[in-house]
Amino acid sequence: MNCTIYLFGEFGHGVTSSVNDYTKNIFEEFISKANAPTQIIIHRSEAIMNYGYVRQITDNHLFGICVQINGQYMATTKKLFTAFENIIANIAVRGDILYLNKKGDLEATISHFTDKPEEVENAVVNCMTEISKLSPTCKSLPDIDFSTTDCDINLFNENDNSQTIINTSVKNGYTFIYKEQDYDTLALSGYRSTLYSLNKENEDYKKKVKELEKEQRILKREKKQMGVVIVLFIALFVGSIIFFNTIEEKNEDIANKQETIERQKVEKDNLIEEKDEILNKNTQLQNRNADLTIKQESTRKELENIKYEHDKLKIEHERLKTVYKSKEQENAFYKTEISSLTSKNRRLESKLDEAQKDLTQKDAAYKILLEKYDRTCQQLTTMENTYYSTKEGKKAIRKYSK
Repeated sequence: MNCTIYLFGEFGHGVTSSVNDYTKNIFEEFISKANAPTQIIIHRSEAIMNYGYVRQITDNHLFGICVQINGQYMATTKKLFTAFENIIANIAVRGDILYLNKKGDLEATISHFTDKPEEVENAVVNCMTEISKLSPTCKSLPDIDFSTTDCDINLFNENDNSQTIINTSVKNGYTFIYKEQDYDTLALSGYRSTLYSLNKENEDYKKKVKELEKEQRILKREKKQMGVVIVLFIALFVGSIIFFNTIEEKNEDIANKQETIERQKVEKDNLIEEKDEILNKNTQLQNRNADLTIKQESTRKELENIKYEHDKLKIEHERLKTVYKSKEQENAFYKTEISSLTSKNRRLESKLDEAQKDLTQKDAAYKILLEKYDRTCQQLTTMENTYYSTKEGKKAIRKYSK
């Protein structure tokens, strides 16, 4: 089979092709006549058969492949669709010219084919490999039927009679074969599904991070409230000292209240010791919380890095599987490479599980510290209530209420 393969498309900057020659006019015709998600457009020019495949991608852009065969025609349409769809899947998995975006839709990475000449050449070689599989279906071109004109247009659906389509395609004019659905290979569909799942998983992780950040803000507010409580406690303590000084100035009450004063002093010392213990515990809780916050951020970043590496390895794994199918002579090499990548993927998944378990343990430790903090606050409240239940405490309340 004597054939030449071209890539062409329209990516928002006019028609572009892998080769700038007379064929550009043919590609412009193919693009101007394309009006379905995917179609094959066949046009005969004397002894040359042009088989064009045009695929709609994002932003109403178009990507096309043209196979020119000299002196022969293809006696198949089903296999031709399959060949073109395999080529699209291979190009999308490589990601050099086309790629699947986060929504799972095909999108171009280039504005013109001259942007990446080496990648375009590799894609053309892959196309040649796929199209060459159809060489057994090629037959010699019959003489031109002059009863038809070059302006004739014949429209078919992929499910129409194949022989009728083939007989029409070797005449003058354009033959359109439309395909409205199921134009992705199983590999490309699986790749799109995997990409969607990974993006959804990534969004779930982002939501979890936001929830942790919200809990962290709540904890900071609780810390501020604890500071206010400590300030109030110190104010009460200073007030008690002023109160005792006032008692001492009243000489007439010294004899009657000396015993009470001594007892209050002992209680005061006990309260001071308890206050110091509470302050120390609070400082320890704050330091512990700061450490947990740092470890939490570190774990989150580690999770992101592992996720990123995991995504790259999955994409690389799928790419190697596709290349393995198209190059049987390198079968042994790619089996070894896929096995290695699979092992790395499992190790990363294991690390991801360990990081998740570590995060769960840290969350549990944080909850324990929070419970200790709540118990400490309750103890402080109990001590305040104990103080105000004493005679001196009650007098202090009456004094300040006046």
